[in-house]
Amino acid sequence: MSQTLPLVAAVPPDFLQQARVLKALAHPVRLQLVHRLHQGECSVNGLAALTEMDRTTVSKHLALLKRCGIVGERRAGTTLLHYLRTPCVVQFFACAAQVVEDPAPGSPL
Repeated sequence: MSQTLPLVAAVPPDFLQQARVLKALAHPVRLQLVHRLHQGECSVNGLAALTEMDRTTVSKHLALLKRCGIVGERRAGTTLLHYLRTPCVVQFFACAAQVVEDPAPGSPL
């Protein structure tokens, strides 16, 4: 028997899709990757050097961002370059910074 959550069933599809995008951004490494890609295209090797992580881990983060439509890729010779498909997503950074700078009373931030 499959169980469904009534709360999720009542949520409009647009909100579910937006939650998926926000969940993809809800990791500090992925935020760092998006921030870097906002500056221009970059290879996995370049992103791995930036994050001081191995290529496999960076590739997994990029794959998640690609599935959500945030990041794209193109081949340049033998190099696969990643780019930010939706540059507007970095506007979220300013909003998140504002929340951190001015937290609500009693907030753990």
